[in-house]
Amino acid sequence: MATKKAKPKHGTRTRGTLNDRQAAFVREYLIDLNGTQAAIRAGYSKRSASGIAIRLLRKNHVQAAIQAAMDARAKRLELSADNVLEEIRRVAFCDPRQFFRADGSLVPIPELSAEAAAALAGMDVEEVGGGDRPVIRTKKIRLVSKVAALEMAAKHLRLLVDRAETRQVDKDGNDAPLPAVIVVPQGYASVEDYDADVGGSSADGG
Repeated sequence: MATKKAKPKHGTRTRGTLNDRQAAFVREYLIDLNGTQAAIRAGYSKRSASGIAIRLLRKNHVQAAIQAAMDARAKRLELSADNVLEEIRRVAFCDPRQFFRADGSLVPIPELSAEAAAALAGMDVEEVGGGDRPVIRTKKIRLVSKVAALEMAAKHLRLLVDRAETRQVDKDGNDAPLPAVIVVPQGYASVEDYDADVGGSSADGG
């Protein structure tokens, strides 16, 4: 006599796949890369959102889903590291002389080179005279901050390091992962007490 297979319980999922709330967390995380707020918007408890976000972001399948979504978005927008760095380079090394003709007059926006246009933050103009075709004169141009662009380029080249950046090495001098730190909300004596209070599925983002 053939035995019937037990039906999976409601809410169960194949190991390594996202459940509904984890999928919602991934979608929300892509908005601002804020784990705590993403967890709240995904429907997790505000009280334990910070800890849940930490746990979710440690899960391999959640990390993989976030990376896949980021890659898909970058592909849709034709966004790449090369594109971003190229724009930073244009701003950082913009030569203001590109905005002027030999006689000292400003080059109209439609005639600007791609290099110059990338660094242009704004332009103040005025209309002089009346009639059907008033004369338009440029009063001032504003460029994107070269200092900020140079700082971003320097960080990419590892010429600058944020003070908050930390590094740990093993006994052989190689980079080693930093020890995991679990933040437990005030009022809990241990991680175990926190898990027991918020529940297994909620505490680990399951």
